Amino acid sequence: MGDNAALKQQIKALGLTQGELVKRMNSVLETLTGRYGTVSERTIHNLVTGKTSWPQAKMRAALEGVFGCTAEQLGFTPPRSAQRPARPEDSMRRRTLFAAATGSALGAAGMISSRPKVGSADLARLQASFDALVTADNVGDTSLEANALRLAERALYLQQEYTASDRVRSGLYLLSASFTSTAMWAAVDRHRITQAQRHRERAITLAGLSGDSSIQFRIWSHTAILALQRENFTEAVAAAAAARNSSITRKDPLFASLAHARSAGVHATAGDRTAALRSLKAAEKAWDRSETQTWRPTWMNFYDQAELDGLSAITHIHLGRYAEAEAATHRALAQLRPELRRNHVYYTAQLALTQLLQGDVEQACATALAVAGETTGRAEKTLSKFDAVLGRLTPDSREARSWREYRSNTPKGFNG
Repeated sequence: MGDNAALKQQIKALGLTQGELVKRMNSVLETLTGRYGTVSERTIHNLVTGKTSWPQAKMRAALEGVFGCTAEQLGFTPPRSAQRPARPEDSMRRRTLFAAATGSALGAAGMISSRPKVGSADLARLQASFDALVTADNVGDTSLEANALRLAERALYLQQEYTASDRVRSGLYLLSASFTSTAMWAAVDRHRITQAQRHRERAITLAGLSGDSSIQFRIWSHTAILALQRENFTEAVAAAAAARNSSITRKDPLFASLAHARSAGVHATAGDRTAALRSLKAAEKAWDRSETQTWRPTWMNFYDQAELDGLSAITHIHLGRYAEAEAATHRALAQLRPELRRNHVYYTAQLALTQLLQGDVEQACATALAVAGETTGRAEKTLSKFDAVLGRLTPDSREARSWREYRSNTPKGFNG
């Protein structure tokens, strides 16, 4: 008996905590049996440590529903009497379980339907699933990447297996690109660079097939952030320019404002102070021209005055203008809508960093403590910078010791 390395790798790949895995397996069981499952954290412990070498049938179904592969592929070994040859229907069964696990509006029945044509109603259901993903992103759902990829697969399945009008086909490509770019964003936010690059290549192809300029804008914007994470400043500047020059920015000043605001951060990180400040001014001017009541894609709903202030603060931090960064972050947090919880955590961590960079150690630690237990992705990366600056400025202060103790005792997700 030993740890189930394959299962642990799959859990890590999906970014699941132990509690999240419990909930998702129980949800699959509820879909399959009509009753919420009885999976517990002890169950997960037994599966991961190898104490359970071959789960019972219902447990295998739940695992296959969550991860989309066979129990054998998850590292479990059936007893000789239970071994069986692979069957063609296994693939469809796992696809059905996928639908149950993600809770998509199409559902499992939609996956196995034999109807020959996909139409507007199917697009509407997929759009509802995308809107739900946007909501999940706003609250910081750690399973966002995996769920987005599953929905992208579903949209492509309809594209490939069903007949459709040209308009519906374009819509399916747009939704496939939207789901894939959401997976890309989730990977970028969590600094999963290799995965983000892979999603980006697929998303660019799908966006081109859709012919929609807004989704192309989104992908180039995220490409700029990804390039910064790779410290490829030349590519970051080029990607930001591609987003800024998209046709959608000529039609809609709100897109132009976001493009300029993100360009400002790119230029600041690359060390071009003049271009950064010029881009910030352009972002503010474009914002003043924008119409907030105009219809836009759901994923664009996050961009408002609060986000403009938050992005401005990021630019000021990279330019070493810490007082301006703190003021802008305060404005962002004061206006931030309550449903944007992930952004609230991120900008609170950013506020703590700006305060620390100005030497206000006590206030900075108090601010950081307010969200330290909630950070993932970029927010956690910001707190890692906070740790480094605190250790450099005042490693032996009472505040620094208290902060290090809190951080060392704060669990950071599932560790098996």
